[in-house]
Amino acid sequence: MTTELIGSLSIEGLLAARDNAVRAFETARALLLDAREHLLRFDVPMPALNACYSAGVSRTLLDDAERWEECGRADIVREIDRHAWAMLFKKTHVRQLMDVSARRKMDALLHSSIFGQRPQGETLPPLTAETIAATLEGLHANRAAFFEDQVESVFKRISWDHKTNRPCQFGARMIVRASDNWYYGSEHELYDLERVLCLLDGQPPPDNDGGLRSLARRDTTQGEWHTVPSSGRALLAIKIHSETAHVKILAPELVDQLNRIMSNRYPQALGRRTA
Repeated sequence: MTTELIGSLSIEGLLAARDNAVRAFETARALLLDAREHLLRFDVPMPALNACYSAGVSRTLLDDAERWEECGRADIVREIDRHAWAMLFKKTHVRQLMDVSARRKMDALLHSSIFGQRPQGETLPPLTAETIAATLEGLHANRAAFFEDQVESVFKRISWDHKTNRPCQFGARMIVRASDNWYYGSEHELYDLERVLCLLDGQPPPDNDGGLRSLARRDTTQGEWHTVPSSGRALLAIKIHSETAHVKILAPELVDQLNRIMSNRYPQALGRRTA
């Protein structure tokens, strides 16, 4: 299963590259310490040399031996592992399966400082063949639930302050809560809606340069309808107001599929549909 998820990527090669990189850091540190000794004979200080990590945190590569063994080497290993996990999540597309809340949590875990607090005390698992297989296979096994989470995240974002919305189901036209600058952020439930519609229609979800993101970068006029670019047939049109986004789903059959997904998750609230 793991081979299917990561394609031609060699886990053994990845772990070997990590170990080689750590040894290279240790070799470089030994050479730098030797250079410092030569300079100090002439009372010339060694230039400051730091290893920079996430969130701008840095640590000198010239700590004393005890400090290096206690923190320095471990910091470098954790930082390499953090980047390796980010690469694995990207190449296996597991991030695309998650709703906006889960993606924000994953991003916080990946990009927070290695010296700071993780979300709710969580940490990345150690980078081993066993944990890579278990983590990726576990995420892949939950892909159906992740997809339903994306649909639900959009549903919860629908504004019930507007009488044109129907609180029991998705509609072909909806009003979604959105601030003036929602499109400047990398995550919003509107992107979840776009991704879900593409997947239901058999289209690949847009990358960071396409779809809603490309529309958001244009000088679009508020209060006017704009069709969202798509790799296939157009699925979505949007009209931005000051605190809301008016949305039209252009494929009626996809509205039925969205409601079917929600009714399966909440049959008592929405009424189970068998069609």
